[in-house]
Amino acid sequence: MRFEKFVFKIRNLFFFLFGEKFFKKLKYNWENFPTRVTVVKYLIKKNNFRSYLEIGYDKDYLFSKVIIKKKLV
Repeated sequence: MRFEKFVFKIRNLFFFLFGEKFFKKLKYNWENFPTRVTVVKYLIKKNNFRSYLEIGYDKDYLFSKVIIKKKLV
């Protein structure tokens, strides 16, 4: 048991020294970027797609907002 604690502390020290040091939140104004729905609609229109396949259908965020002839889940 004592050896496992030692290994745990060594791993934590290694991560602290060489791992990612990201403690701040990013200050993005997400209002300036297009939403996922806007991007999908733009790609459908630009490429003249006739069907849409959504993988990972969750909470109906995107699927119901996409207007296209053939939808697949």
